[in-house]
Amino acid sequence: MWKTFLPEYPFDYNFLDQQYDELYKTDQTMGKVFSAFTLLLVIVACMGLFGLAMHTAERRTKEIGIRKVLGATTGNVVVMLSKDVLKLVIIASLIAIPIAAGSTNY
Repeated sequence: MWKTFLPEYPFDYNFLDQQYDELYKTDQTMGKVFSAFTLLLVIVACMGLFGLAMHTAERRTKEIGIRKVLGATTGNVVVMLSKDVLKLVIIASLIAIPIAAGSTNY
C-alpha cells in the first residue's frame, strides 16, 4: 500500500515511546547534573556551618569552661553555641525561601 502512494520514499517507522525517550533524554541528563551539583553545594554549605560552629566554640573555650564549672549542663552549652549559628541560618532562610518560591515555574 505504501509503495503505491509514495514509491520514492522508503517506509520508515518509529514507536511513539522511543520518540518520547529521545525527547526527554537530555532533560534527564541535565536533571542528574543539577542533582549532583545540588548535593555538592549542600555538602559545602554544611562544611561552612560546621566550620563556623567550631570557630565559635574555639573562641569561647574559656566561657564554656567557666559555665561548666558553675554547673551548666552540656545541653545548655550546646544551646548557647547554637544560638549564633541558628540566627544566621534563620536569616538566610528568610531571604532564600521567598526567592526560591518566586522563581518556580509551574
